[in-house]
Amino acid sequence: MLIEKVDFVSQKGFAALVSAVLISAAMMILAAFAARAAFWARFDFMARENKKISAARAEGCVHLAFLKIARNEIVAPENCEIVSIGGTNPHEILVRAVYQNAYTNLKVTALLENGKVTVIDWREL
Repeated sequence: MLIEKVDFVSQKGFAALVSAVLISAAMMILAAFAARAAFWARFDFMARENKKISAARAEGCVHLAFLKIARNEIVAPENCEIVSIGGTNPHEILVRAVYQNAYTNLKVTALLENGKVTVIDWREL
């Protein structure tokens, strides 16, 4: 019976090479996931900023609606839309503002007494 000798010295280099390739692949996958998370986090931050601007525009629009109620004037806002002003007293105001695909819809109920506007309810829809 013939027994062959196996040279384990040459096998050690192969194991080290395979280990290095597997560790490198794992590190590359980890780096790709970290980069992907940072990439999407940037867009989430931008969306939050756009929403803040949209909300500020809607708030300004509500103040224009208050002016319209108090002075019985027609005010044409540029950055928002006064959807409706309903009711006699209290008044129900619906406004909408848009900034780069960030929408803010507000429903405000206000009371007008002696030329003074008092907010009863302020909600984002």
